[in-house]
Amino acid sequence: MTRSKALQYLKWIWIIAIVLFIGLFFYRNLPEAIEYLKTIPAGYIFLSGVLIVAAKFLIVDLALLSVKTGEWHPPYLYMFTIFTVSQLGKYIPGSIWHFAARINSYKENTLSNKKTAQVMVIENIWMVTGATAFGVFLISIQHAMTGITFFSNFYLPEWIWTLLPWLTIILWVSGLIILDHRYPVNNGKFSFRHILILIMVQTGIWIFLGGSYFLLFMNAGIQNLFLILGGYALSWIAGYVVIFAPGGIGVREFVQVALFSSVVPAEQVVIISLMHRMVYTIVEVLLGLIGFLLARKFPRSGNPVSE
Repeated sequence: MTRSKALQYLKWIWIIAIVLFIGLFFYRNLPEAIEYLKTIPAGYIFLSGVLIVAAKFLIVDLALLSVKTGEWHPPYLYMFTIFTVSQLGKYIPGSIWHFAARINSYKENTLSNKKTAQVMVIENIWMVTGATAFGVFLISIQHAMTGITFFSNFYLPEWIWTLLPWLTIILWVSGLIILDHRYPVNNGKFSFRHILILIMVQTGIWIFLGGSYFLLFMNAGIQNLFLILGGYALSWIAGYVVIFAPGGIGVREFVQVALFSSVVPAEQVVIISLMHRMVYTIVEVLLGLIGFLLARKFPRSGNPVSE
């Protein structure tokens, strides 16, 4: 059997495994989701999905910016196919397969091992620091408005709460500047314009993702909007860094219960988190199918794709 044929079989086994695990997740949680669906206007559910799609487009843009710190400069649509197909691998137990698939795609497009590692590290630093800064900043603003804290038993002196928003912004922007100075896009010079683009893209990601969650959590009230947006970013990143949980399942929901049980009962937070997880998964599967179909238009390996 040729290497190409073996890879084709492995790809189909990978796709079947993803479908099975996602199907099992829906089968186990469908009854609770159906009951909650009856309480939410259909338009809110659709709009929640639209916001997730918008966030995914921005995440692809962030991945593209990280790739451009190397010598390969693919077009946006090609990066979309790589990202949307590979991201489905996170639902397979082990939760590292989406990274492995992305690394393989980068190496097939002439990125060296060193550059591939650099690109992946930069992208993950951007994601983790952006989500953390966004979450801490908004929750500290929420605390100033309503007195709410990170967790029900989490205490910080008021002077720390006062400094926290400013300290968060300073540390985040400083980190972006240091990283961009070390690894500039297109191997060019350091650019404040690029820093501004990074801030706008990352902020947009978490506004869209947090907004998609808030649409399913309307009984939290508009007065808790910053808590929901910031708390969702922190819960997302918790699931992201705990790599043994497929897609962050369980970890993300645990953090959401810890953060939002001060607003509504914990049981209701669990149902809302489950519903959002299902909408999120459906969007990722649909985008993955679109990416899989579009991937045929691009070369699988060989020379770099011109910008």
